[in-house]
Amino acid sequence: MAVERRQILQALGRDRARALYYRIGFEQGRRDALRHLEQYEGNVRLALQAAIVFAQMLGKLAAEPIRFEYDLESNILYREILLKSSAEAAVHRLVTSEPADAVCWSTCGYLAGHTSEVLGRRVIALEKSCSASGKDPCRIVARFETEWGEEANWARNAFNSDPIDAELANRDEQIGQYKE
Repeated sequence: MAVERRQILQALGRDRARALYYRIGFEQGRRDALRHLEQYEGNVRLALQAAIVFAQMLGKLAAEPIRFEYDLESNILYREILLKSSAEAAVHRLVTSEPADAVCWSTCGYLAGHTSEVLGRRVIALEKSCSASGKDPCRIVARFETEWGEEANWARNAFNSDPIDAELANRDEQIGQYKE
């Protein structure tokens, strides 16, 4: 995991890596949610709880739910989780010595994708504090996309970024023009 993260950070830069990890986590969470909904026969509350349990079973994190409330009719969702341990934050600390504010990008994406799929509405999960910055524990908050302000723009934009191969082809073209 550390080698992969280092390579992606070096190849794409921090912002693109963050967007990529968020999208990957989102898709993994979405797919797991479908399985959890089937496993729990459509029970939304059990399916929502399964995301954290499943991630803990995989050894990705150790979590403590702090607050969880949702009401689809009232358009309310607030989910707060403390990560007592985060493999993603630990890996990030291994690959870079740069100060890191929030680096559990795929974990946030996973929670957002899973919750979005179960509730049928776009959810964004953001890390409000991270152990990679020395602030234990990591704290993640999930809300409906419409409830977030500008601080969630990077997550919104993660789904709209151009593919890296198009950007690289454009750069190759620019370099070719420069050489002529």
